[in-house]
Amino acid sequence: MKVLVVDDDRNTVDAIIKCIPWETLEIEEVFHAYEIAGAKEIIQSRQTDIVICDIEMPMGTGIDLIAWAREKGISSEFLFLTCHESFEFASGAIRYHAAAYLVKPFVPEQMEEELRQLVRKLKRKRHLEESEKYREMWQERDSYEEEKDFAGKKSFQEKPVLDLQRIREQLAAGNAVAVLNYLKEFMEKMTARKVMNMAALQTIALNLTQIVYVHLYQSGIQADELFADRTERQLRNRAVESVVDMMKWQNYLIQKTVKYTREVQESDSIVQKIKGFVQEHYREEIGRNEAAAVVYLTPEYAAKLFKKETGMNLKDYIHQVRIQEAKMLLAGGGKVSEVAQKVGFDNFSYFSTVFKRMTGYSPNEYKRAGERIEE
Repeated sequence: MKVLVVDDDRNTVDAIIKCIPWETLEIEEVFHAYEIAGAKEIIQSRQTDIVICDIEMPMGTGIDLIAWAREKGISSEFLFLTCHESFEFASGAIRYHAAAYLVKPFVPEQMEEELRQLVRKLKRKRHLEESEKYREMWQERDSYEEEKDFAGKKSFQEKPVLDLQRIREQLAAGNAVAVLNYLKEFMEKMTARKVMNMAALQTIALNLTQIVYVHLYQSGIQADELFADRTERQLRNRAVESVVDMMKWQNYLIQKTVKYTREVQESDSIVQKIKGFVQEHYREEIGRNEAAAVVYLTPEYAAKLFKKETGMNLKDYIHQVRIQEAKMLLAGGGKVSEVAQKVGFDNFSYFSTVFKRMTGYSPNEYKRAGERIEE
């Protein structure tokens, strides 16, 4: 995703760019502008997803910018900043469907959370648009089938058309055997009719992929991550070469889909994988996005699942692991600043805040005790 920061105060722009962990928010590019004219050019040329914008600027207000964007049909999400509460500005922001409204000086944690919610909102919107596109494609195809059947077009009837509803229902029931048996019978029938060629195989692959990806998304699973392995890529690439290769890919695709969906539903193994990842990587800059990626889930679903099974927020669990290690290092005589970095905190003040909240002592107090303090 792409973000644009707009403010006539260069220090504010620099502070926002430096203090927000963009990568953990899955934001790839961050642009900046110091006035409205430059912002308009970037929004149009770069197709930015989110605009963080000061409202009160000398060469045009943030309200002017969002009004221009909406007139152009640009749906970028706007997060506004202002030096004081103002009903006029707030009402303008609401009128043009701004996403959020923060008062300066902004709090980095608050802005990060607002951005995280916007990223989630945009991802959900894109998934829904993709699902709707697939639904429309299926409807158009079904309508086309009916028209051709009515016209008695034998050539069309002989084309391979999967029973998409049947596959969706069996996937929802977690019945991999039923899906694979249906696909096997279907492939054998179409082969006997001699209508299987590369174009037909490509159509089958596309339709099956669409069904599986929508099913996984509805289960909170990131299909692109789940099927990023080399084996799946090789099988998928060869699937259009022959019926046998197609059936090999179908078997791998369906088995893995049903198996992983069941694992997520059972949840215990998923939570253990997340815990293992955190315990191994707590020294690094990790959050729920990274933890979710390990188990191929969306961050929202992974966090919800973790909280449901453990009663603890995933972020708090990461802090718990880090503070536990910090206690051992401090009790062993480690320097507070060095310990903070070793356990994954790049901000000393934040480390001290979290440490005291979780132990009741500041890092220096704990270190001076000279021994591990029992909670």
